[in-house]
Amino acid sequence: MLTLYRRHTRKCSQQDRYYRRCKCPVWVEGTTDAGQYIRRSLKLNNWERAEEEKRELEGVEEVPPFSKPQQPKAITVRGAFAAFYEDCQARNLNDSTLRKYRLLRDRLTDFAGLHCPSLKELNIERLRAFRSTWKDGPRAAGKKIDRLRTFFRFCIDNQWIERNPALSLKAPLVKDRPTLPFSREEMVKIIDKAGVALAFILTLRYTGMRISDAAMLRTSAVDGNRVFLYTQKTGTPYMSLSPRFSPTCCEPSNPSAVTFSSVASLLAWIHAPTCGGGSSRTFSRKQRSRMGILIGSATPSLWSSC
Repeated sequence: MLTLYRRHTRKCSQQDRYYRRCKCPVWVEGTTDAGQYIRRSLKLNNWERAEEEKRELEGVEEVPPFSKPQQPKAITVRGAFAAFYEDCQARNLNDSTLRKYRLLRDRLTDFAGLHCPSLKELNIERLRAFRSTWKDGPRAAGKKIDRLRTFFRFCIDNQWIERNPALSLKAPLVKDRPTLPFSREEMVKIIDKAGVALAFILTLRYTGMRISDAAMLRTSAVDGNRVFLYTQKTGTPYMSLSPRFSPTCCEPSNPSAVTFSSVASLLAWIHAPTCGGGSSRTFSRKQRSRMGILIGSATPSLWSSC
């Protein structure tokens, strides 16, 4: 049981310890429900507030002695990025975006484990040292800096840090090279070496789609010469108008090449069974390399050659 009493000051005329009307400090003495003996000042002079404090102390299992308040644990870079990655998953980001964040997480946590485990220690000086370990090109490095800034904005929103150190990290200079169209002679060579990938190349050329979108294209997305789909990378709607075309428009050396009057007929050829009665036509990386070009980087040039 705890008991309240006053310790009168020299200026107070009262001597009764339990007198309530003066402004002398209130103390508490006694044993808590947990069996702990305490005798200390409540740092209050209001008796009603002291009664409330006493009831709280009686219900506490153990009353800590006078001490400085404990500082909260400093969050680590690994823990902060783990929370950030869970938030990215909850936002239903694309798998390609999550893969890039996983790569950044692994590299950043490995670097922080050696130099600065605490998040608050990850300042601009250490970020520049972290950037010096990258082997990316200018464009990829700039994108990685953007992802770093997004991570630190998340940390600021959670009140783990006060400012974004990645804002002072300048992106490298990117020198864009103009995408030039293939010449007529180059298109003839591409068509000659296309082989089974001819329809795929013509789809890229006459629709301007990414290689991932062309690979996943369905006949249901085609209405005559109109192509409508949602892109695989960003999920944005895309529509293309394609003219009537045929392989002979590029003057290939094979005059007996099949002619396609529309995108729909071209897609029907792509999804049709092969001559051997097997599965529908697919184009592997090895088959693409035999054509003498890298389709992924040549797609803009194909589109510009229309």
